[in-house]
Amino acid sequence: MKQFFENKNALGLLFMLPAGALLLVFLTYPLGLGIWLGFTDAQSTDQFYVVLASPSGVILRQMLPSLPKIGTAVEWVDDAHLQISIGLQSLKFEVVGRELHPADQEEYK
Repeated sequence: MKQFFENKNALGLLFMLPAGALLLVFLTYPLGLGIWLGFTDAQSTDQFYVVLASPSGVILRQMLPSLPKIGTAVEWVDDAHLQISIGLQSLKFEVVGRELHPADQEEYK
């Protein structure tokens, strides 16, 4: 046993095994997840929902096309029109019933 701990090659292998195991786990997980989602009907959990209350009192739960950050500017133009600024992108929506629909750009001019 003493010879094993004095051998530099054996010690190098012994100390590299945990790092190799961590790399193997964290690098193969996304690949395995992608294959699993590709062959099953499972959906990714990367869907971003926003819950809004309109000035008229309608509660909306809608999926957004991109991830809003904390401090995202949300502005109600009127009771039926909403503008969300995400980075340099400005998303404009119209409330129809209890759903948000993309609004025409001409309505805001």
